Amino acid sequence: MTEYFVQNPPSVFYLDGSEVRGWYLYEANTEIYHNFDPSNIVAFDWQDVELTVESKWRSKRDKLNGRPTRFEKGDVTALVNLKRRLRKLRANYEICVVRPGISKAPCDPEISTMLGAAENLVHELTGNLLKVIASP
Repeated sequence: MTEYFVQNPPSVFYLDGSEVRGWYLYEANTEIYHNFDPSNIVAFDWQDVELTVESKWRSKRDKLNGRPTRFEKGDVTALVNLKRRLRKLRANYEICVVRPGISKAPCDPEISTMLGAAENLVHELTGNLLKVIASP
């Protein structure tokens, strides 16, 4: 395992927006640092949702080369076919955080800071904004 991490050093992202990549610390640019705007949180009523299904599903999911997969629809063949088609298509990505444990109002300041740092990273890497779905 040590050899793996030497060849593939992990990245650690901190709430203040700074990041450690391998042996290097990249400090946050405080000029672009912001809290996540709670008005951008989509409130969802989880009353009719069985929140334990995800963890049950994880234990029963398919395996690929001995490793669990996260396919909810389709399989590896469908993914390979989609990859081939994407060369000709324009892809739009949306990154969502779905957390029933987060409340839209009032949004905890630490959660707002963490979501703001995540949104900065998502925007920097994809050009898109982070979507958050939480409790009312």
